[in-house]
Amino acid sequence: MPYKTRRDFVKQAALGSAVLLTMPTSRVLGANDRVRVGMIGVGGRGQDLLKQVLAIPNAQLVAIADIYSRRRDEARQMAPGIQTLDDHRRLLDMKDLDGVIVASPLHLHAKHFVDTLSASKDLYCEKTMTWSIPEAEQCLAAAKKSDRVVQIGLQHESSGALADTRQWIRDGKVGKITSVESWMSRNTPHGKGQWVREVPSDCTAQNVNWEAFLTLRTCPAACFRKKTGARCRIPLRSRWIFPIRPLRGSPLSATAATVWASTSLAAMELLST
Repeated sequence: MPYKTRRDFVKQAALGSAVLLTMPTSRVLGANDRVRVGMIGVGGRGQDLLKQVLAIPNAQLVAIADIYSRRRDEARQMAPGIQTLDDHRRLLDMKDLDGVIVASPLHLHAKHFVDTLSASKDLYCEKTMTWSIPEAEQCLAAAKKSDRVVQIGLQHESSGALADTRQWIRDGKVGKITSVESWMSRNTPHGKGQWVREVPSDCTAQNVNWEAFLTLRTCPAACFRKKTGARCRIPLRSRWIFPIRPLRGSPLSATAATVWASTSLAAMELLST
């Protein structure tokens, strides 16, 4: 079985983080040929992705950046020998990184997205891409300007089940579709708000760069309200719309297109036409 080159690996990463584990393991590349990866944000989802990178023989996790000291300590325990930084800009200044995984809080995605491409690094950014249309427009412009590989973490789009369903519809094997329901499991207790958690007691000014957490946005909330007259927040559940969209066969409504735009570069292409 042929092994992957560094560039092949990065292109393979564009299929989504879940697919990375399927890469051939029969040959491990030398140190100079392994894909060198950095990560911005190593909280819950970030640590899941960190484990996946560590499981790939032809990848090397070089450094992580997080504004929370406990997360940096946890990453260091999971991957001894990596550099742990408190500023994502220091990570992006590293000349020997091939690609960067962004798994920071949602409202920081746009900043980290644009900065990563500006640093000429390939990019895998977790969903949702941004929280606002102006930020999504900035991300789209940065992606068009860059020659780097860019992928948003919408693994549903590359799932075998969805591909089969699309093909069945195209082949007319399922008849006329009159209704589509999409379900998703959640990791929160019944009757409790989605991902509602207490702020850890160690989230003090000494352990968390709160200034960066609160201010690192490419487009402030006031900018979004001025342009749209709406609130700056777009629900994470927008990603539920994305997988079933190809199954509908009907045009997107304005609302669906707006929500989808916060999730996908492709959607912004639609809105720009």
